[in-house]
Amino acid sequence: MKRGFTLIELIVVIVLIGILSVVVGPKIFTSGYKASGEVAKFITVARFLQHKSMITGTKYGIKFEHSRYCGIDVNGNTIIVPSEDNPCISVSDSISAKEGSLSLKELYFDFMGRPIRDNGSLFDKEIVINIDGKMVYITPNAGGVYEP
Repeated sequence: MKRGFTLIELIVVIVLIGILSVVVGPKIFTSGYKASGEVAKFITVARFLQHKSMITGTKYGIKFEHSRYCGIDVNGNTIIVPSEDNPCISVSDSISAKEGSLSLKELYFDFMGRPIRDNGSLFDKEIVINIDGKMVYITPNAGGVYEP
């Protein structure tokens, strides 16, 4: 009596492996892309609000919450940024902002695009925004928004 697999059994195993690789493979190999996309979206929103501040001459900014951020106007009211349906944009895990060791809840831009506090004073140190473990920096005097 011969031992081994039939051709049908081999084909079934190959098909099952193919289905598993199609379903599970993208989740394994694309895990970092979502956080990178969220960082790119944040940079775009920050630059939009910075530009809006420079065009209008009034301050616009970002309000940071645990797992989302919102565009805000001079009075602290949330605003909807282009291509969004809601004023607040969620991230997968968390978002936080710091200047040195000081946590920030809000960040505004002045008429020159520089990051300022809600009272209008300039920041002294670079602002670090942590989005799902990835960092975005805003320079204090020039207002550059970048990911290293």
